[in-house]
Amino acid sequence: MSGDISSHVSSLCDSGDLADVTLVARTEDGKLHEFPSHMMILARSKVLHRMLAGSFVESESRRAEIPVAQVRHLEMFRRFLYVDRMQFCNSWTVDDMLDVWLLCDKYEVVPAAGAVAESITDRLRDMNLADVQSFIDRACATALINSEAAIVSMLDVVKGKVASSEVKLIDVQSFIDRMCTTAFVNSEGVVRSMLAVVIEKVQHSGIQGKELVHIITWLRHVQMRTKVPAKEEARLLLNCVNMTNCANVLREPPSDSDEPKEFLLVKMMISACWQLCWRLSTSRIHYQYDASRADNAAAENAWRSSSTTMRDKCLDILFPNVIAPEAAGEVSKQFVAKKQRTE
Repeated sequence: MSGDISSHVSSLCDSGDLADVTLVARTEDGKLHEFPSHMMILARSKVLHRMLAGSFVESESRRAEIPVAQVRHLEMFRRFLYVDRMQFCNSWTVDDMLDVWLLCDKYEVVPAAGAVAESITDRLRDMNLADVQSFIDRACATALINSEAAIVSMLDVVKGKVASSEVKLIDVQSFIDRMCTTAFVNSEGVVRSMLAVVIEKVQHSGIQGKELVHIITWLRHVQMRTKVPAKEEARLLLNCVNMTNCANVLREPPSDSDEPKEFLLVKMMISACWQLCWRLSTSRIHYQYDASRADNAAAENAWRSSSTTMRDKCLDILFPNVIAPEAAGEVSKQFVAKKQRTE
């Protein structure tokens, strides 16, 4: 019996028999396409229900005009209201799907939005990182990406893309830099997931010296731009520092042109931290650091110890505590309220 009912409702979607309202697609070129529809079905959308059953003009005319980029976007959205499923063939691009997603979001049909998100996620898996980034840029521009569901549905795909061994570390950093300019960073979890990929690539690649210092400097910029604390990520990067490499690289004289002041600050702090750790752990040993000497293990252990006071001080200076945007806004509200009370 349920199959018969489903077939009957599906046929009503196609034929428009016994329709009592009209859903109208208005494309960007001003053309109109009418879909004879049934109010009881369209009422699955909270917004359409209010438009057609409330005191709006649509309830009198029994017509609801929906602005769309393409007629088929509204047709797909409408069909979901009837048959509770969406099927996108190969001719549908992720941008087309995004337009349908926007309709689902705007007209408050949560199950439909979930169905589109799932289809988009599947399609993103077959796209390269640059195309995924382009899609995210457009999604952010529509403000749809602010929804938690949107972020969660794409996060696994994005993580999988950037974690691929075929993707270079510099490309991951570039991806995160572009994220920092979008609403995608509203989610701290997203930023941390991306930074975890960076840490993993650094650990597996054995990056040392100037390049590692540059990455820590870049991490400072990420914290400042996103307001997401990155001290723990920096701690993991410091764990990657090899003392022999420090001796060879961190003591190099600064370049005249290509090393900005912030880079020199990070380099100086790491160098000072390393040297003090080495001196404290080898206070009874009076020789210069030699990678061939087994006694240097004490210094290596001191460097990697998370409880090393000097290294914690170094992290406190390089990565000061930040106030999240939401918290900052709350502090501002409290300040204004206090000021008003005193006036």
